[in-house]
Amino acid sequence: MNLTLLQVEKAKIVGVWIDAREAMIIDFSDPNDEIKTIRSEVEPNHRSTGGLHMSGGNIHSQHGQDYDRRLEHRREHEFNRFFDEVADQLKDTVRLRVYGPGIVKTHFVDRLKKNSSLSSVVEAVETAHRVSETELTQMVKEGMFGK
Repeated sequence: MNLTLLQVEKAKIVGVWIDAREAMIIDFSDPNDEIKTIRSEVEPNHRSTGGLHMSGGNIHSQHGQDYDRRLEHRREHEFNRFFDEVADQLKDTVRLRVYGPGIVKTHFVDRLKKNSSLSSVVEAVETAHRVSETELTQMVKEGMFGK
C-alpha cells in the first residue's frame, strides 16, 4: 500500500498480539503509543477424562456428543465475540500486523477477512510467544518501519 507523507503522518498503524486469553493492541497513531489489553471470556478448552468411559474400544463422553457439540458451539461463539471486540478497536486502520503463539491469530485474521473491511490492511501474521508490552512495541515497529 503506497501512502503519501500526510497519510502516513495521520495513518492508523496497528499491531495486535492475540491468544485465547487476551489481545494486546498498539496503535501508533496514539501519541502515547499506549497498549490496550482486551481480556477474552473464552472458556479454556479442558479435556477432562473424568467424564469419559470406554466402550467397544472407543472413548465416549459421559455427557454424549450433543453436550460436546454444545460446548464447542459456545466456545466458537465466545471466540467470535472476542474477535469482534478486538476488531472494533481497529476501525480506520490502514496497516495491521497480527502476532500470537498459536492458531488463534489465524482464526482472528480469517474472521477479519470474512466480516470486515480490514482484510486488505493485514500486512503480516506472525508467530510470537507471549511478549511484554515493550517487546510488542519493538516487534511492531521493526515490522512496520524496519530496524
